[in-house]
Amino acid sequence: MKTGNVLVIEYDQLPLLARELAGMIRNEIEREDNDIYLTARQLSERIPAMSEDKIKRQIRAKKYGKKMSDNGVLVARPSEVLKYNKLN
Repeated sequence: MKTGNVLVIEYDQLPLLARELAGMIRNEIEREDNDIYLTARQLSERIPAMSEDKIKRQIRAKKYGKKMSDNGVLVARPSEVLKYNKLN
């Protein structure tokens, strides 16, 4: 019989865990090799504070990013979105 690992987090440890995870997520997003062009949907999944529609509006307004391919796919780098919206 196989048993799984269990992680127990106490309520009073949640703020500390949130701070640690936020820092880790920010560092992961800001890494150079991760700073590739992503679609608005991919960006909204990586940066939960931003909706896909808001990102598309800002790219169309030429705040950051660009249109790519013949279909006009809107793309931007995560660092551009974070910098423009002052989320870091």
